[in-house]
Amino acid sequence: MNDILARIASPSLARRFFAKTVPEPNSGCLLWTASAHVNGYGRFAISKRIQERAHRVAWLIRHGEIPNGLCVLHRCDVPACVNVDHLFLGTLADNNADMMAKGRNRNVLAERARRTPVCSCGTPFTLARRTRDGIVRPAGKRVCKSCQQRENAERYRLNRIAILAKKAEQRRARGIAPRQKAVA
Repeated sequence: MNDILARIASPSLARRFFAKTVPEPNSGCLLWTASAHVNGYGRFAISKRIQERAHRVAWLIRHGEIPNGLCVLHRCDVPACVNVDHLFLGTLADNNADMMAKGRNRNVLAERARRTPVCSCGTPFTLARRTRDGIVRPAGKRVCKSCQQRENAERYRLNRIAILAKKAEQRRARGIAPRQKAVA
């Protein structure tokens, strides 16, 4: 940790850090404009191998070491804010209590998973099917497995039954038992 503190104490690193911020006039926040995590918290590369959350680096630049067991919390509830006047130290329990009290106990990743994008044919991509069946095109458009098979059939002038037969043949060649239909 002392090596990290020595690097952060250097004026050149502080200049590089604050060059990636912009003041927000209405709230007084100092917003991080460089690399950010999906949850909105900024990331700052202290060195090529050491990355830290930007608000923690801001605290380290102004106050020095963060005691073990303490987190750097936001008073303003803006994850991109690195204004040290808006930051304070607290435990993880303090952070969770603050989050619950202010109604910020939502999970950003879970919210994204709840949004169910739909294929052009109307088939919804569920969370389970998203990685298995959602095929991403070079242009970023995703299609479901059924549409992919239909497109392949059109492209190679095959019908869906021929494609399924070809897949069954490939499974047999690999020594995988053919899929059986469930009996009710």
